[in-house]
Amino acid sequence: MQKQVLYGLQCLTQVFRGADGLDYYYFSAPITVGKNRLGTASVALNSETLEARLAATRQKLLLIFLGALAVMGLLLEIRSLMRKVQRAADLKSAMLHTVSHEFNKA
Repeated sequence: MQKQVLYGLQCLTQVFRGADGLDYYYFSAPITVGKNRLGTASVALNSETLEARLAATRQKLLLIFLGALAVMGLLLEIRSLMRKVQRAADLKSAMLHTVSHEFNKA
């Protein structure tokens, strides 16, 4: 291990398998005030706890992703419609120009 981790100057993350067959995640970080170390904050989670906590987050991320895809599809459809409207306006302008030009000749 690095000296900085051993002396509590950096955060430590460890993953190990427990006797129950689950993966455990251990996180620790030093608590310091200035250069004085007051202690260590640590959290340990097992894979079941982590999966349960992440399930709701994954579901929300999936909904956000699907919503973003729907918005992109809607924007592409609006773009297509705007191009059709622009082409129709250009055609109308050309037709009016041609018709007014023909009337002016007569």
